[in-house]
Amino acid sequence: MPQEIEEEKVQLAQQLLRLSTNVLKVAGIARPTSDVNPSMAEEALQDLKNRITTLEMEQEDLKFKNKIIKEKIRLSELMPQASPLNPRSEENRLTPPRVSLAPFLSSFDR
Repeated sequence: MPQEIEEEKVQLAQQLLRLSTNVLKVAGIARPTSDVNPSMAEEALQDLKNRITTLEMEQEDLKFKNKIIKEKIRLSELMPQASPLNPRSEENRLTPPRVSLAPFLSSFDR
């Protein structure tokens, strides 16, 4: 029975080593097997978690910026066209006027 317990410990240690090695690979850290240990893998997992959190925050920021840009475009389409009497009004526009796709799309209707 003690020998079975020792064999199980060895198998668990090997599994832990493989798991730690795989975690480091996913994190982009290449180490010789002799240098791999569970605390390194745990640190790498924490780094991955932090990177994921950062990327999620960046994604939310980009979604928000995209909404702002779409709203600016929508508002610029609602603004009256600049008159030649007021040249500065064109400078104050946030985005250029959008080109209508109607002539382009009507050629597909035929």
